[in-house]
Amino acid sequence: MSMKKFLLPVAMLSAALIWTGCGEAPQTATQDAPVAAPALTMADVDSSVFSSVGYDRAAEELVLVFRDTGRTYVYTGVPATVGEAFIAADSLGGYYHGNIRGQYPSEER
Repeated sequence: MSMKKFLLPVAMLSAALIWTGCGEAPQTATQDAPVAAPALTMADVDSSVFSSVGYDRAAEELVLVFRDTGRTYVYTGVPATVGEAFIAADSLGGYYHGNIRGQYPSEER
C-alpha cells in the first residue's frame, strides 16, 4: 500500500475523533446508544383557545397548539415559573394573554 493511500484514511479518522471530542469514536446509526427521553410532553387540554400545550423546562420552551387554526407556536426563553404556572392555570387563554403573548419570542412550527 502506498503512503498516500494509507495517510488519507488516517487523516479522516483523526478528524472524526477530534470532531467528536476526547478521542471517542463517532456514533453511527448501527451502534446501540441510549435514547434520551423527550424533555417535552404535549398534553391535550380543555381550553377554548388551545388544543394542546407543553413545556420543556430544560430548553425553556412553551409549545402551544391553537384550537381554531391548528397552528403550533413555540415560545422561547420562558422561565419555569411562568411555563409551569401557565400549565396549571385555571384559564389558559387568560394566563396566555396576560403573561406570555408579546412577552417572549415565538415562532410558528
